[in-house]
Amino acid sequence: MKKYAMLLILLLLCGSLLAQESLTVPSNPSHPQQTIAANLLFLPFGTATAEYEHVLLSPKTSLGVSGWYEYDNVVARWAYLKAMYYPGGTALKGLGIGITAGVIRYYRDEDKPDQLAKDTSPIAGAMIQYNWLPGAKDKYLIGIGIGGRAALKDIADNSPLKRFDGDARIVCGIAF
Repeated sequence: MKKYAMLLILLLLCGSLLAQESLTVPSNPSHPQQTIAANLLFLPFGTATAEYEHVLLSPKTSLGVSGWYEYDNVVARWAYLKAMYYPGGTALKGLGIGITAGVIRYYRDEDKPDQLAKDTSPIAGAMIQYNWLPGAKDKYLIGIGIGGRAALKDIADNSPLKRFDGDARIVCGIAF
């Protein structure tokens, strides 16, 4: 469990690097360099999800953090870093493809009392997303996407973990 706590701390530390101006390469000084977004549609269904993304190293790339927290009928919770490439030339806007790395925790299915109560694993995956930045000076964010990831550890027969997991991204937020 300590190694997963350390992984989560590492994720948070890497996320703090996003605020370092020396790593930012603005493609256009008037174009937003960061976004913060959440999925408000999932809240009534017991799930909170949010993300932060920052232009990094090139006008076509970004680094971000994302999390998924179920608080009703809990099945899984996860957090990951995402490194995105925007082939259209403007990071945070349009089509983005990337890789993810993080940690996931699955909880026991109520119908399976022989399972472990919970199990945690590091994960790696990929995602594709599309962002629109409407409004004056591209100040708002509307985004959609899908992602998939795989658990990177051996999964015991009595574990609630699944080898593969995926999610849908439907977010709105701000760009600055």
